[in-house]
Amino acid sequence: MTIYRKAIRQALDDGYLVAQSGATWLSCEVAWRRHCIARQEPAVVVSCREKFADVYMLLNRIPHEDVDPTEVERILSELDKRGIPEAHVNVQRGTKGAPELFTGLSITDILMEDALAIAPYLRHQGDALLGRPTAAPAPQAVS
Repeated sequence: MTIYRKAIRQALDDGYLVAQSGATWLSCEVAWRRHCIARQEPAVVVSCREKFADVYMLLNRIPHEDVDPTEVERILSELDKRGIPEAHVNVQRGTKGAPELFTGLSITDILMEDALAIAPYLRHQGDALLGRPTAAPAPQAVS
């Protein structure tokens, strides 16, 4: 089994993918996003770069209503409480035919440990935004 298949298998268990950098890892990320789109689930990916990482949650290509701005504010407030600087968070909006539709958010250049602590939270929030109740992940402190 290749490391890419192992990563996808682990992502199926965790609900999010942890990927390294490079062309083949990008193919692994694309495969994960396609899997999530096919299952109509939020795609959550932690993209590692040595000790720093980016983490994102995408809802694009998944039919959903626009998110209430207060919900986005609540998520951003929780990220702030977890120690994620606002300057590192990007709310993503827009898709063909719906330029203002909430499509996800990304958090860039945070410590790897912080990204891994935030990923289950983002997956849970993505499910909640799509109207899929799931058990809330245990709160994890970030540095």
